[in-house]
Amino acid sequence: MKNIFYALFALVLISCDSNLDVIVEDNFDFKITTEQKEISFIGEEIKTTIKINPERVVKGTKYYFSYELNKGKGLYKMDGSTLIPGEEYELNSLEVEVVYIAEEPEENEVKIKVRNDSDLETEKLVYYKVVDLNDFKINLTKLTGDEVYFAEDIEFNLEIEKLPGELEDDLTYELKSIKQSLQGVLLVDGNELKLNEKITGLSEGKLSFIFSSTEVGNLELGFLVKASNGKEYEVKVDFVVKKTEVDLKITPSKTSNYVAYQTDFNIEVLKIGVEKLTFELSFDGSKGQLKDGTKTYLNTQVFDIDEGLHKMQYIGSEGSIIPIQFTLTASNGASVVLYVDFEVKESSFTSLITPSSNDNYIGEKTKFNVDINHIGAGDTNYEMYFTGANAEILKDGVVYKNSDIIPLGIGRSGFNYKGLEITKEPIKFVIKGPNGISKTQEISFESKPTDFEVTLGSDSFSNFYQFNLSSSFNIVPPDVKNQFLEYKFYYETNGLGTTSLTEFNTGVSITPGELLDMGSIRRGNISIVQTGVEKPQKGEIKFVFIDSNGVKVEKTATVDWYGN
Repeated sequence: MKNIFYALFALVLISCDSNLDVIVEDNFDFKITTEQKEISFIGEEIKTTIKINPERVVKGTKYYFSYELNKGKGLYKMDGSTLIPGEEYELNSLEVEVVYIAEEPEENEVKIKVRNDSDLETEKLVYYKVVDLNDFKINLTKLTGDEVYFAEDIEFNLEIEKLPGELEDDLTYELKSIKQSLQGVLLVDGNELKLNEKITGLSEGKLSFIFSSTEVGNLELGFLVKASNGKEYEVKVDFVVKKTEVDLKITPSKTSNYVAYQTDFNIEVLKIGVEKLTFELSFDGSKGQLKDGTKTYLNTQVFDIDEGLHKMQYIGSEGSIIPIQFTLTASNGASVVLYVDFEVKESSFTSLITPSSNDNYIGEKTKFNVDINHIGAGDTNYEMYFTGANAEILKDGVVYKNSDIIPLGIGRSGFNYKGLEITKEPIKFVIKGPNGISKTQEISFESKPTDFEVTLGSDSFSNFYQFNLSSSFNIVPPDVKNQFLEYKFYYETNGLGTTSLTEFNTGVSITPGELLDMGSIRRGNISIVQTGVEKPQKGEIKFVFIDSNGVKVEKTATVDWYGN
């Protein structure tokens, strides 16, 4: 009442002067009250009503709102704008609505303040109980194993299970396909779901999935399950889609037989998987034929065969110990190769090739003996060829090159082998009998370089710069018996300007880099002159000697053309 009296008294005094404006200060106390939910979700906009209850309403009084966080983490918004803690905001009425958004699931304590423009202030503690959003989990149940064969359906279930919470909320869910590593068709509860498509409006419970793959490999299916409250989880489902496997079992009634004799073969075609397949079979290796009733199949011929057990007859056309190679191919590309040991017997032979030495100089002849022992009756004409290093064979006055056919008879015969290149590559001899049987023998042999020596008259040339440099060289060839070696040489200089060289036995002059053919001459006498400006200079000269087989020897000498 005292406040009212003072206010009226001041009003009377002021009104005595009609030229003064009337100013009324609001010094009346006021209270604030708030209304909000008892419990809310994190991130939820919690409507909070703030009511200002003054002792008396004075027109024109302004009120200001501010707040501080004592506990928890969150913020206020008013009319869509975020309010900063500690900052004051003018209120446009005695009853305003703000929203509080909590950022942590715990009890949030906020101290709010309301001040009027007469600096009267009231505080109030506001409590918000905040809980986390309703959560859920995805339960995966595989109805088929981790590995399935092609054309076999992949089945699994995903169950959406909402976890109990302090505050319950009705949720709906959406399922989105976010990954599919193999091509195929995915059905969810019987409806097709393509990659990056989604199903909405789902509730808790089980979803049935069936995936039919159109290719093999590692399958990874990925899904994003999102609840209406924003909670979401990714689910990954892995399988291995295997190609339908095939197998082949073949059992001959015996392990050997003679040419033209029939042997029963039991052939079983097996499939592992559910895919419908057709099959093709072929054989190779030992030359012959395979009979199935009235049908006859030859080497490498491809023919249709059904799944199951078959009895066929194999007839060898020539003697052979080479395993028979059977190849089964399925319509899905799967294949299996099976080798069956089976000997077709006929007249045969043994052979042995023996060199007199396992090395020699390139171009030299080495004696080889070949022994052929014919077993059985029939033709005794044999032939041989060789591969490997570049070489030639001289037999009975005829020269044979690599891969040339060389006629042979039974018993022992000989030939001369001459290597045409420097190599350690083995020689591969193939001897073929009259019945088509071939035998191969590899022989280690080295064709060595015709290394030779060169000596210079001196390894240091010197003279007055206006005079020639004279020297000599001597070539010492290797001890070869079947060839006559010839030699060439050239020279190079370093730091000597332009020069020329004359060899007096041949009478030939050359410049650096030019070849001088010595032929059969083993000793040379040389003179080197300056062909440009004659002046004192020092340097080096290198001689490169080459024999008729391409073998090189280098010799170097120092040069000193001195002055006064």
